[in-house]
Amino acid sequence: MKTIEIVPWTEKWTQDFLLLKSRLNSILSGLPVRIEHVGSTSIPCLAAKPIIDLDIMVPTDTMLHHVIHKLKSAGFEHRGNLGIVGREAFYAPEGFGATAHIYAGLSEIVAFRNHLAVRDALLASSELREAYGKMKGEIAREVTADMAAYCRKKTDFLVGILQRSQLFSKTEILNIEIANRHDILIRPIAEGDEAGAASVHIHSWREAYSGIIDQAHLDSLPANFSQRTERWRQIIKDSFLGDRKTLVAVRDGNIVGFASVGSARDQEFTDYGELWSLYLLRACQGKQIGYLLLSEAMKFLYQHGYRKAYAWVLTENPTKGFYERTGAVDSAIEKTDEIGGKFHQERAMVWNTLDAFL
Repeated sequence: MKTIEIVPWTEKWTQDFLLLKSRLNSILSGLPVRIEHVGSTSIPCLAAKPIIDLDIMVPTDTMLHHVIHKLKSAGFEHRGNLGIVGREAFYAPEGFGATAHIYAGLSEIVAFRNHLAVRDALLASSELREAYGKMKGEIAREVTADMAAYCRKKTDFLVGILQRSQLFSKTEILNIEIANRHDILIRPIAEGDEAGAASVHIHSWREAYSGIIDQAHLDSLPANFSQRTERWRQIIKDSFLGDRKTLVAVRDGNIVGFASVGSARDQEFTDYGELWSLYLLRACQGKQIGYLLLSEAMKFLYQHGYRKAYAWVLTENPTKGFYERTGAVDSAIEKTDEIGGKFHQERAMVWNTLDAFL
């Protein structure tokens, strides 16, 4: 692996950015783009890796598609979103300019707001710059070539900057922290996820409902893996219809949890959104992953006009406490459901407002 190189700041980085910006503006002429120099090379007197970080910001998805098309036509290598929805990564063609990480995306996405907030805080405080520069040098010497470890070890410092800025919600901070630690990715389910989702569905049921649902039924679930996979293939097709969505939590390339939401399926809750399901492998519980899945799901409901939501929970299920900690209350509305040949009582947990998830 290549050794992480931290070198003193140089004015040349500003000149390199301005040249890149000028050339990009020529390629993207006529589009309402805003090009920002971010990252440590944008901070005078701050030691950094000698790579320019550059964000191309656009106001709409349509404009982003135009930017992607123009950059690809100009010979840029499109690297996809690298796990961050709303942001696309590119490599410039050889000879275009200084080595750079080039990103294009929607102006309001958390990733870009994060870049700007950290940059502006470091520009405003020499004390903060000095502390950050010293810490980066120490980490680079410690990890030498492990870029993932380098990013993880900077996380607490950067998260502290964002918390003090008061520009980010709790959920946004958690998403940034997890992304920086390379721990968890929350994203919409996609084709190819059916086997991973089916595996989580089966294993999380067996973990969550042991001692609650008939054990013979739980033990039979692995034998139905193929059927469950096919069911998930249909769920994935349906997840792009209207006001329904399924999100997955991915860790080290593997799906470890999922949440599905949509319109209410019960007459008592006709103006509510419904959390249809939320399951997470036990090994990943207690790490804020369940909250992140729930929060992203609730934000989706809010964006589709719902201001309240509910979920059915088995009365014996201890995860009821998780929902209560996120603001849900026991509605005392019950229904009976047959699972594994036996009847179980469920109660509706209700979020009377979704504001805490925004």
